Amino acid sequence: MDKSGTALSLTPGARAIFERRKDELCKSTDRLFTTLILLEWLAMIIVSIIVSPLAWEGRNSYIHPHILVAIFLGGLIVLPVVYFYITTPGKPITRHVIAFSQTLISALLIHLTGGRIETHFHIFGSLAFLAFYRDWRVFITAVTVVTLDHMIRGIFIPESVYGVFTASPWRTVEHAGWVLFESFFLVKVCRQNEREMMTLASQQDELETTNDRIQELAEKRAKELARSQSLLAAIVNNSFDAIVGINREYKITSWNRGAESLYGYNPEDINEKLVTILIPEDLQADFYKRIDRVFEGESMSDIETLRLKADGTVIDVALTVSPIKNSEDEIIGCSLIERDITNRKELEKRISEFYSTVSHELRTPLTSIRGALSIIDDEIVELDSEEAREMVQLARSSSERLVRLINDILDLRKIEAGKLELHLEKTDACKLLKNGIETMRGMAQKAEVTISTNVSLNAEVEVDPDRMIQVLSNLISNAIKYSPPNGMILVSVDSLENGRVRFSVTDEGEGIAPENLDKLFGKFQQIDSSDTRPKEGTGLGLAICKAIVEQHNGTIGVHSRPGIGSTFWFELAYEKEWSDQTGNKDDNDTGPGDGNGNGNGNNTGDTDMILLIEDDLNLAQLLKLCLKKRGFVSRHVTNIAEATRYLKTGRPAVIISDVMLPDGNGIDYLETIKSKPELAKIPVIIISGRDKEEFEFAHPFIYSWFHKPFELDDLTDAVTALLNGKRKVLVIEDDDETRAVITTQLSKKINAVCLEAADGKNAIDIAVSNNPDVIVLDIGLPQKDGYEVVKALSGKPPPALLVYSGLDLSREEREKLKLGITRHLTKGRISPKEFVATVEELLEGVKRIGNTE
Repeated sequence: MDKSGTALSLTPGARAIFERRKDELCKSTDRLFTTLILLEWLAMIIVSIIVSPLAWEGRNSYIHPHILVAIFLGGLIVLPVVYFYITTPGKPITRHVIAFSQTLISALLIHLTGGRIETHFHIFGSLAFLAFYRDWRVFITAVTVVTLDHMIRGIFIPESVYGVFTASPWRTVEHAGWVLFESFFLVKVCRQNEREMMTLASQQDELETTNDRIQELAEKRAKELARSQSLLAAIVNNSFDAIVGINREYKITSWNRGAESLYGYNPEDINEKLVTILIPEDLQADFYKRIDRVFEGESMSDIETLRLKADGTVIDVALTVSPIKNSEDEIIGCSLIERDITNRKELEKRISEFYSTVSHELRTPLTSIRGALSIIDDEIVELDSEEAREMVQLARSSSERLVRLINDILDLRKIEAGKLELHLEKTDACKLLKNGIETMRGMAQKAEVTISTNVSLNAEVEVDPDRMIQVLSNLISNAIKYSPPNGMILVSVDSLENGRVRFSVTDEGEGIAPENLDKLFGKFQQIDSSDTRPKEGTGLGLAICKAIVEQHNGTIGVHSRPGIGSTFWFELAYEKEWSDQTGNKDDNDTGPGDGNGNGNGNNTGDTDMILLIEDDLNLAQLLKLCLKKRGFVSRHVTNIAEATRYLKTGRPAVIISDVMLPDGNGIDYLETIKSKPELAKIPVIIISGRDKEEFEFAHPFIYSWFHKPFELDDLTDAVTALLNGKRKVLVIEDDDETRAVITTQLSKKINAVCLEAADGKNAIDIAVSNNPDVIVLDIGLPQKDGYEVVKALSGKPPPALLVYSGLDLSREEREKLKLGITRHLTKGRISPKEFVATVEELLEGVKRIGNTE
């Protein structure tokens, strides 16, 4: 049992903690009571002025002697409190003085109010406040003062304490009993709180003791940690990855050898420099956004981005960013771990371009085959007519093209698996050359290219004839593709001093830059694999040729001079030479080619001219035939240059264009067209084997995008709709699936031309430039909502408006959403049939208005 009366033993450390907390608690409570007693003194003066005269003298109010009592007697009560608070805060004497003064203030307040029963509650409140000290002894002082005060005044001036002229002594006993009753419980609370404080002090002491032990262990391990940090620093410094540290001012603070090797800067040159020295200017804003998130505690990994080397070279890197914290867990910077992924990105790009190109090359002949067969199957042409035979030839030609492409892909697979089988037999080299040229004769005639031969050796080689013809055909095909019109190709067979025979194909093309020669025979490689490359191809042909030649223990290569031409060659061992004499044999094959690709239709005045931009002649011929059956005349061009020449004087009603054109990107070219006022309103239909999502654009003039292979009837229906004045409906809906359903309903059910917009801003642009007949409008849109769209279009010639929203609109909201003829429908409450019928009704209303005008 300690001096506090609490049966809880404390260690010296816990006792010190307990006494310190008890002292802090008492000081804060002293401050609270000093402030409270001063305010109570002021309140008693106010009470003596306002309440006391009425309580003691009836309704006559005048300056009463109780004011003097409140001022001076109250001052005497307050003065000791202030003195002890200033001189001995937190001491036991101060607590008892405060308890004494607080109960005297209660007694004086009861006196000033004439013994009103309500003011007796002040005593109970004072006792509750004294419990803040968590010291039960103060209640001895307080209860003693209250009891003596009630007993003395109850005997001599009962009116002062009870408000009556006479009072029984039992009344004092009653009041004292209630005070003791409350004090009993408050004492128990104080003792319980004191025990809790001791328990907390013991726990803290244990924690501090444990912390001291941990500190000792930490000090013992400090040296181990220092050694580990030295090892870690060595690992970081010798890492092949670039590891860069920056502070919150974005300045470089650390730089390992991997960073030095990757970027070409010495640590002395880069230290305290802004990290933006490594970042391309157009990526710096995005970098700052990422780093700011890291400074907030977020980590990022596997971010692919670009960086600048000291020599200005831009490289691809994989970036991992983590915050750096100090011992107080404050973020003071971040670390950047950067790995050079340039080679990986190049490989990914080549593979992506390869599959994208293969997709396009597969879809184009499929479209031609499908279209030709559908024309015959639908009896659009007579089975025994010239047009039917032409469709069969087109389908056959496209099928052969498709088979060649599939064979290339299968050959590539065999090469990768090491399963390319050869069926060797002794074959005449001249025969191989002739067969290879024969397979390319038709292609040369179309391209207006002459093939000449120069054979200086008759020899027998042991090869797989089909595979060798495949190699020769591929080399000749490439030469034809890159030769100018009326150009010449020389195919030769020559003997070499090392006892080998060389086959070579020389063209008069543009040649190949020296830095690109090493790429030619790689898989998935094309010198120009962009959308603007001049010739089609998958980038597989030369890789397959190389594999076939090497399987024959031969070698393959190329010589090229930019602006002059190229010579592709391969060498093989030969078995037997038949003649030593040098002989020259020329085999020229020149055929007329349709270089301008013009259509043959004549405009009779009843049809509209359609400009068709498509480099695939088979598909173009199919499209021209289908359009002709619908009564339209088309002008076919194969590239952007021809289209530009035509548009200088011609004004087509519709432009149908592929995206991948020989001399440019179709999307970029269409943007150029639409920038000219005289061409801006020509509608455009895109046909492509590429997915629409691959292109980041939002062109309101593009009415439809047909993905190869597509139904020819769908395309001709779209052209018919545009040229026969079919009504246009603008569908403004941010949900892609809902928008797709709506456009499908309207196009299939009522043959409407549907324009689409996924946000308010784009919707306004499309509506202004296309003047739709009906607008189907959702309200909750990004960028600009439905109200803003209606407001922006209110000054224009008003189309009909169908507000189609999931919200239940009030009358005021409906009034704000009006344009011309207006209907309001709620999603989910009408059937698709009712929706389509409403749109059809609005279109009829617009039609009637147009006829009236």
